[in-house]
Amino acid sequence: QVDNTSLESQEEIGIEYYNKNLKKEYNSIVVWREEGFSGDDVNEDDSTDLVYRDLMNIITVCWETNLINIFWVFKNDRLGRNQLIFSLLGERIQRNGVKLIVLNSVFDFDNPEDKFMFGIQSLVSEYENQLRFNRMTLGKISTLRDNKWWGGPLPIGYKLDENNRLIEEKESSIIVKKIFKYYSEGKSTKYIQNILERSNFKTRRGNSKWDLNRIRLILRNE
Repeated sequence: QVDNTSLESQEEIGIEYYNKNLKKEYNSIVVWREEGFSGDDVNEDDSTDLVYRDLMNIITVCWETNLINIFWVFKNDRLGRNQLIFSLLGERIQRNGVKLIVLNSVFDFDNPEDKFMFGIQSLVSEYENQLRFNRMTLGKISTLRDNKWWGGPLPIGYKLDENNRLIEEKESSIIVKKIFKYYSEGKSTKYIQNILERSNFKTRRGNSKWDLNRIRLILRNE
């Protein structure tokens, strides 16, 4: 969701733009929705790899194989949230001759003025995202100072009391204690995963299959 505009609304706006401006030239479109990922999910070991954004990886392959030569997004922060990502994707867009459309603005990266304007907009987008992050962080800190939960999914092993404070949830906290017990004994996360699944312990979502990354997050208190 961007600027309180739902993904459904963004999709409708994109299709409307296609129908008004591109349908005569292009007889088909592909609609992609990237849900659950931010625009700055990159490989920490290789900043040129968007490995944590599977959909964006698919899209860049389509650029490189000439399956797509026009790409529309609702707002440029759907591409990225910082200059590294904007620069990386901008280079790929230019290299493959892709025309980028952001809402109603068309960017031709072979045109120096278009490339300059995209760079300015990218800087503004990064600045706005940083301001939002700072406000959100300050709000969370203020909430935590009152010993209240700041929001988001609850950590396993806890629930909220009537004052919105974290308290132990007896049933699921048993699982957390077992995870830490086995880990303190030198057991691997794979071993812990097998124990949890054989014991039919459920995840917070009621799943009997335990993801190794989820176990690692619990061990990191996340």
